[in-house]
Amino acid sequence: MNKIGLEIHASLKTESKLFCDCPNDKTASANVNTCEICLGHPGSKPRTNEEAVKKTILVCKALNTDLRNELVFSRKNYFYPDLSKNYQITQYEEPLGENGFLDADGRIKIKRVHLEEDPASITREDNNILVDYNRCGTPLVEIVTEPDISSAEQARLFMKKLLRTLKYLRVLDKNSSLKADVNVSNKKNNYVRVEVKNVTGFKEIQRCIEYEIERQKKEKVFNETRGWDAQKGKTYSMRKKESEADYGYIYEPDIPIIDVSEYLGLSLPVLAEEKIKFLVGKGINSEDAEIIADDPDIMSFFEKAMTSPVFSAKFFRSMVLGILNYNKISIDDYPPGPGEMKELLVLLESGVINEKTAKNILIKFLEGGFSPKAFVKKNNLEMLSDKDIDVFVDEVLAENPSAIEDFKSGEEKSLNFLVGMVMRKSGGKANPEQVKASVIKKIS
Repeated sequence: MNKIGLEIHASLKTESKLFCDCPNDKTASANVNTCEICLGHPGSKPRTNEEAVKKTILVCKALNTDLRNELVFSRKNYFYPDLSKNYQITQYEEPLGENGFLDADGRIKIKRVHLEEDPASITREDNNILVDYNRCGTPLVEIVTEPDISSAEQARLFMKKLLRTLKYLRVLDKNSSLKADVNVSNKKNNYVRVEVKNVTGFKEIQRCIEYEIERQKKEKVFNETRGWDAQKGKTYSMRKKESEADYGYIYEPDIPIIDVSEYLGLSLPVLAEEKIKFLVGKGINSEDAEIIADDPDIMSFFEKAMTSPVFSAKFFRSMVLGILNYNKISIDDYPPGPGEMKELLVLLESGVINEKTAKNILIKFLEGGFSPKAFVKKNNLEMLSDKDIDVFVDEVLAENPSAIEDFKSGEEKSLNFLVGMVMRKSGGKANPEQVKASVIKKIS
């Protein structure tokens, strides 16, 4: 039996850093967003970012934790270049939220949720260590689970659901990824815990856990900290595991205890699970509902553009999301508004245009928004009438007698050939299903 716990770090979206006025912008040139506070110069005094506190409270509430009405910071002492003051301002003795849970293929208990500052980013070039302090002091929420996860797949599902929850809360810094410290132990080794540091991304977290479970079946296990080599697909030993006592935690003397009781009444937005229930209640299958509701921006757009729910969901999943994924853009970067998309859906659902024309319009939308109805009329893209289709079918059948005989002999490909020829003659403006029905009827 395996026991797996995760310590997830998520960067919060705020205008400034956690304890100073430096911009929270990790995309800027190296070391430009720094000051005496985030660099820890003697005599500098940190000030707590109210926006970060509110967003952490929302995370605590969404994860069903017991909330404290006081915010208490501590110092975690360690010596490493990513924090020039040689300690991290975090929460230890009294985290903001405790004893929560999130359901993901079973209930996963949340041990604690706390707010802390992020260290600087470090890169290694040859024998040099390069430090960028732009990230140092930016707000980070840490979510620690109990070791309730039993498999790599369950860990992936938990991370997916957690990320979806954080996206609906609108708290995440979009320029950062979720990172996790992965703790793995098993019954065979008396649950001696091994921690793998800083694993980024769902796929890598799953791969890391799968590898570590197999490694612990074969090797002697002791309490240690390991790293994850994504290229080699294996963990490697870094150091003996530190105990909490090694960090010499003390209460942060430069930041007074802050009363946050006025923020505990903050309301949660409607989260993904409720949106999924809403879509399923409209008759949309659960798989389509989960995919559409996975992103709050797509869900919001879909609700405004939706015509018939089931028809709209199939169109969005197969065509709209396909366009976004292929072009690697978000719905916010896609030019048409929900009103223009709804107009396109009406044209397609009512049979004025076919799927090929609808897809071409979706591609055309990449250049900018426009009225699909006016575009279809201007370019004469309306589907042909039954009478027009029959004319083309008669012409194709007269030109291809051998294909007719082949079809009568059981050659299904001949039917597809005849339908394709009619579609070509119609310039793609005929409904393929109507064409197929007409061809079969006339041959019979």
